[in-house]
Amino acid sequence: MIGEESADVVIVATGARPAQDGFSGMLAAPVPGWEQDNVLTYDDVLDATKPIGERVLILEEQGERTAPGLGELLARQGKQVHVLTHWTALSDKMLGLSNELPWVHGALDELGVKVTPSSSIRQISGRQVTCFNLLSGREWTEDADTVVLVTMKYVNDALYKQLAEAGDVEVHRIGDVVTPRWVTDATREGVRLAYRL
Repeated sequence: MIGEESADVVIVATGARPAQDGFSGMLAAPVPGWEQDNVLTYDDVLDATKPIGERVLILEEQGERTAPGLGELLARQGKQVHVLTHWTALSDKMLGLSNELPWVHGALDELGVKVTPSSSIRQISGRQVTCFNLLSGREWTEDADTVVLVTMKYVNDALYKQLAEAGDVEVHRIGDVVTPRWVTDATREGVRLAYRL
């Protein structure tokens, strides 16, 4: 395709994908038990390609809209939802900046979504999940039919590497393919690169 278009420069913006293994920036390791069929990513939930049980436990590390949005979506489908967040409050900084916090947290409360702050998953064993408090170390177990991991992302850089190694065309990358961040970073990088080119 590059040859057909006679491209002089290719800009790769292929984004990132959710960490299926639940690798966590806070714990620096995959979640033990992530390989099970009942452990999903947020993409799996949004694609609606895999079954979701009645009791859903969401592990949230990103501190933005994804986990609260999934919690509301699944609760509106009649699921019993519990969100564990690494933070001291669920997405309070991001939702606070955009003045969405009262509406989002209010909706979650009305829908009966349980939120446990400063917490993570120690291990997933079938339908039993060992959780722990990040501050005290206290452990407890939760029963969950489905666990949804909203942790870090991995870059989709295969195309960039392929083009860079081939050396047939000048290639640049912007956005999450460099490292996962906000869409504003990708936009800013795109504008800067456009000016340079």
